[in-house]
Amino acid sequence: MTETTDSDEIRGLVAAYEKALRESDAGALARMFAPDGTFFPYDLPPSTGGQIEGTFGTVFDTIAVDVVFHIEQMAIDGDLAYVICTSDGTVTLLAEDLTTPEVDRGVFALRRVAGRWRIAAYIFNRTPTYGAVAGPMEDG
Repeated sequence: MTETTDSDEIRGLVAAYEKALRESDAGALARMFAPDGTFFPYDLPPSTGGQIEGTFGTVFDTIAVDVVFHIEQMAIDGDLAYVICTSDGTVTLLAEDLTTPEVDRGVFALRRVAGRWRIAAYIFNRTPTYGAVAGPMEDG
């Protein structure tokens, strides 16, 4: 594939991930991962392969997510790629019916599997929304 085609397919994968996340579709999200892919959820242990759908199910038992992803950087090298992204929107705590702002940053590590781009690993963390910017760590 050409880099343009790969780039388009990867953008489509991130858009599909966003859509499935907003629809709380654990099965669709799990199918986007490589068979040995790993999901590193916030505040839960990592899950790999067949565990991923259950982990998303656990997440969606607790929260509803309504975020939009913004691709900040993408690199493709053969059958490997990565995407650095940010996302913003809201998360609703279902038990309390409480909706709060959600701003995250994340990294998708991608691998082509049987001709299709799949998520090899996805990790994210929350971005502070209070305006503070962390400085470099100091030795000592």
